[in-house]
Amino acid sequence: MAIFHLAVRHAHRRQGRSALAHVQSLTRAGAAPRRRAGDQCVHVEHRHMPPWAQANPRAFWAVRVRQALDGGEHPYVLLMVSERTHDGIERARARFFRRANPDAPAQGGAAKDPVWRQRDKVAELREAWAETANQALERAGLAARIDHRSLAAQGLDRTPEPKLGPERTALLRRGIATPQAVQVLALRQDRAALVRIEQEVAHLQARRRARGGGER
Repeated sequence: MAIFHLAVRHAHRRQGRSALAHVQSLTRAGAAPRRRAGDQCVHVEHRHMPPWAQANPRAFWAVRVRQALDGGEHPYVLLMVSERTHDGIERARARFFRRANPDAPAQGGAAKDPVWRQRDKVAELREAWAETANQALERAGLAARIDHRSLAAQGLDRTPEPKLGPERTALLRRGIATPQAVQVLALRQDRAALVRIEQEVAHLQARRRARGGGER
């Protein structure tokens, strides 16, 4: 079953959050701790790096796979994007991250693009990721598809699963089911039963059509 989820978070050095430490955690590099058993980084890709980062671009992308609750693979993507824009001015590393200088751009750092703070950008990213993921699912020969829209926007009268998060998920793996986990498991069982019924109905209808065609 394909389940869509995309979240956007902003971080700043003033918050005491290190981008390098986060990247090392995402890519499982260096001494960064592995937070989940079987959680492996399977692909890293870098694009649009400034000249000084071409040789060592460990700051932006990582694609990972971890184990899902049903025992299967749970692939997901963590994407780090720099808000700094490339304005054609070549800056040294020390200057690149300084405060931008609108009056004398070459004397300041690379400016941040405000579009990354807009709600419309999040919606655009969700739609783009859904399209990208569905193309990959199609190439893999899978019928499953994801949809970035809410259930209501899709016209589906279905109860959405509550978000468990890493803490509740870790408890469930240890056999401790929180009320939210119980609800998730029940919803998944109900959906699986509904899928089986729909498949059986489709099978019976196909057999009925086949018999009818034979009689004619």
